[in-house]
Amino acid sequence: MAKRTFDFTDAEKTRIHELHDWTCAACGFDWADHMEADHWIAGDSQDDGVTLCSTCNRVKGKVYIPEILRLPPRDPLYESDRFIWQEQIESNRRAWREYVGRFRGALPKYINGRKWPHFKAPY
Repeated sequence: MAKRTFDFTDAEKTRIHELHDWTCAACGFDWADHMEADHWIAGDSQDDGVTLCSTCNRVKGKVYIPEILRLPPRDPLYESDRFIWQEQIESNRRAWREYVGRFRGALPKYINGRKWPHFKAPY
């Protein structure tokens, strides 16, 4: 695939991953091999980007999440029991699907106005 002018360079990807401690901002998954640097505004933006695992990145797709509602960097899940760790990741991914689903379709015209709906981050 041809490189687009708005794609992240390797240095930018590394900076984004380091900012998020190589951890998915949505679910807490922390295996570096599965992390992707993604645009908050799909495809054509010059935004700061976010680290998402491949699963959460597919869930987000081309959904636009307004800047004031973007996720902060998440701490990795430090759970010694693999079963409990996996349950927490799945729970976080369900919450992420629900959160992103709220942004599908048209957002109100007045983002900072009275019509702005209340959105709560999944964590």
